[in-house]
Amino acid sequence: MCLNGAEVRDRYGKILVSSPLSEEELEAVLQTQKQTGAFLVFHTGGVPFTYMDNTELDDYADRFFEHHKGRDIPFTRRFTEYVRNYIDFLKERDRERERRCGEAEFLFTSEENAPAIYAGLRDRDLDLAAGKHFTDIEVTVKGVNKGNALLAYCRKLGISKEEVIVFGDSENDLSMFRVFPHSYAMANSEEETKRKAAHVALSNEEDGVAAVIETVLDQQ
Repeated sequence: MCLNGAEVRDRYGKILVSSPLSEEELEAVLQTQKQTGAFLVFHTGGVPFTYMDNTELDDYADRFFEHHKGRDIPFTRRFTEYVRNYIDFLKERDRERERRCGEAEFLFTSEENAPAIYAGLRDRDLDLAAGKHFTDIEVTVKGVNKGNALLAYCRKLGISKEEVIVFGDSENDLSMFRVFPHSYAMANSEEETKRKAAHVALSNEEDGVAAVIETVLDQQ
């Protein structure tokens, strides 16, 4: 499952479920980017691309790193390195319009960008979900999310909701928590995410997913 539920693929990469944004929805997202100046990336088939030119990408990077300067916490160190590599990758990508875009992602230097993005897309038939530590907003077709995508895949395989364990650490994982009873939020999640989960696992740094899986297997 990728693109926040907009695509589901089998182990060989074959697309089983696809819910791309329409041309009209893509244009609405692009207009919101122009109005807010936020960093906007589109995802198709798990590969990101952007229409921003290198000057715009460098400007975003400068603002992002300035905002996070001096915030010496593990997440910020990892995320700034991720953004640096991400921008270098995007500079090398072809900026021609891709036909199938499952998800648009706004990344911003601070939470101040978020209200304007929500306002710009409020009247559109879209789902918006904030990522971990509210550093991004992911945009998909209405009703497209991880919970619905995973449920559709389980039905295809003949697996019940009770046979599934889901893990998450962000707002975009809450749709899975609503659908599947055996849900775990990572200990390093936002408090709201932990409140919505049935259980809390150890943090990512402590291999929380592996610890839960080992416990379940030991009980079999």
